[in-house]
Amino acid sequence: MLSSIRTYLAQNTGPLLLELSPDDVTPSQIPIHKAFTTICSYNWKIAPLAFPTIFVPGAPRKYVPLPLPQHFPLDQGTYYMNENAYRAPRHRYEPMFQAMAIMQPDMRMNAIDVVVDRGCLKPLMEVAGKKNRRKPFCIAAQRIRNTLFLRVAGGGKDLAHGNGSRGHSFEKAFTMAFMGMGSDALSHYRVHEYDFGGLRMLVRCEVDAFYEHPDYECAPETAPSPDQYMGLEDVGLKGHADATRVTIRGKDVAPHKMAEIKSRVKGGDTVPRDVISQMWLGRTPWLIRGKHKDGKVSEVTVTNEGGYTFDRYELGQQDVLRRTAGLLTLLREVVGAAPGQKAMLVWPVAKAECLEVREMISEPDMIPGEFVERFWLHSYADD
Repeated sequence: MLSSIRTYLAQNTGPLLLELSPDDVTPSQIPIHKAFTTICSYNWKIAPLAFPTIFVPGAPRKYVPLPLPQHFPLDQGTYYMNENAYRAPRHRYEPMFQAMAIMQPDMRMNAIDVVVDRGCLKPLMEVAGKKNRRKPFCIAAQRIRNTLFLRVAGGGKDLAHGNGSRGHSFEKAFTMAFMGMGSDALSHYRVHEYDFGGLRMLVRCEVDAFYEHPDYECAPETAPSPDQYMGLEDVGLKGHADATRVTIRGKDVAPHKMAEIKSRVKGGDTVPRDVISQMWLGRTPWLIRGKHKDGKVSEVTVTNEGGYTFDRYELGQQDVLRRTAGLLTLLREVVGAAPGQKAMLVWPVAKAECLEVREMISEPDMIPGEFVERFWLHSYADD
């Protein structure tokens, strides 16, 4: 991974524009809480790369408990670490906007300050929180009109190998395709809007599954209505050759049912803070954890972390969260002043002291220009 980052930096970054120290960040004075709204969702479809296709609204897989114990093999094969980068390498956020065109046709982006993948927020939180960041990273940044876009740079062909893990086999065994999705449906993505220290953000995240509590679900999910979003496949924009195609399939699933799935070797019951952070950023309330020893799963726990745990997390991390909001506010200004309103944000080595802002070269826009015309109004003063 480190060598691929170095190669990418050599090919896609230009001169150093400035360095940002964590001490340059002014924390937001606005409290940060867990309230959110789901904007849109989609699944990738198994399809040739020349014909990238998503299902809208799509649906996550459904968690289905199995009798225990169960034995699971080691994960086999390879997995793309970033499905969006692999299937939409030129315009990483295009599939999100295609889904938004169908599910939120009246959406206007002028009031949105930041669009970001959840995976970008963790390293920026570590930088803003003055933690010893152990891994280098590179984030591509572009300001489109008034909106800052951030995404992990490179990564389109990066693969994750089994490496002794059983997480994928555990997740596959305990979930099933639902809502008519079928075996050709891949990763499910959701886009949430929430206030982050005074910034209005759209955060895209992957969801493993949804969970229906047997005791208090009064409205279990059923098959989608045949006319949900039907006839809207062509409302997206197809003005460029590699545009993402849309197939209407799936159903809106209630946000309070979203679940994160983890497998772990038997041990303590404490949920790691980085897992809670991941869930909080993605507004995923349920945590499903399978304990195993040498692949034998004897216990699966399902807990709702979206209430007290989320409250405790944001209270304990309020300073880091507000500092991250301050860093994003600063980056929005810095990138807006960069050549072409584009820049690379580079943490060059482990335990570096400053975030490098470098000139971006050889990188396409985050979204095609036709989406800018569609979703941004021209009458706003800050355009």
